[in-house]
Amino acid sequence: MKPIDQIKAQVVTMMKSENFHILLLEGRPGYGKTTAVTRALTELSIKPAILGAYSTPLGFFNFLNEHSSELILVDDTSGILISPQAMALLKAATWDQHGRARLIRWTSTTERAETDEFIFSGKLIVICNSFPRTPDAQAVRSRALELEIEPTLIEARELLTKAAADAERFPEQKIAQKILKKLLADLSEETLSRISYRTLQRNYEIAIHNPDTWEHMVSKKKSFDISNRLSPHKLIAKLNGTDLKVKEQLKEFERQTGFKRRTFFKYRKQLGLGK
Repeated sequence: MKPIDQIKAQVVTMMKSENFHILLLEGRPGYGKTTAVTRALTELSIKPAILGAYSTPLGFFNFLNEHSSELILVDDTSGILISPQAMALLKAATWDQHGRARLIRWTSTTERAETDEFIFSGKLIVICNSFPRTPDAQAVRSRALELEIEPTLIEARELLTKAAADAERFPEQKIAQKILKKLLADLSEETLSRISYRTLQRNYEIAIHNPDTWEHMVSKKKSFDISNRLSPHKLIAKLNGTDLKVKEQLKEFERQTGFKRRTFFKYRKQLGLGK
């Protein structure tokens, strides 16, 4: 079953369900999660309300209020998944206990909301690389439909090959195919998490504007630069989901980011993770 068909099936299930009001769609960055969801919704003739790239908890509360009966698409929105207050709002928006309406309240006294409370009857799709593992986040996950889009090595090769052949996206096809050949040579189980559509697009742009030096610039080492790494918050969330002890997580965090112990524990606190 193709990813887009899986997404459509999950969306249809959620939209018709009286018990599930949120779909969590996770997967490694750069393999078209947003594009696939957008296409699936278009084919289903559903037009979602899309939350912007950044939102505060108050902004999220007001957005839920403004679109309280619609399908809301939250696409890896900064400030939502790492905020305990925003996660509490997400809990309220997705849980109707014993048939009671999903009542969302704004309890902060330091910021003024458009209303104090409202009933949310809509649905949500959350697209992210990795959903947090805090207690509140796990509570949301327990009441969600879930779909993980993780291409296998074979699927990644097929997806990259198909993308590189898109003459509209990559007009200089000879260059695109050279880039593709190099990426496929570098692609393995170990590098799968670091090579994606974005790598193909970035290396193509470098080659177009640097015809004499691009091969050196997009060497194997350069292809896996900082832009492909997880943000500190996402890295900590990912490490927390492993079997590593906290001390081992700290060492790995320091190795990958260059940040120190104090920053590691500051981010863990922000994510609601204990010491």
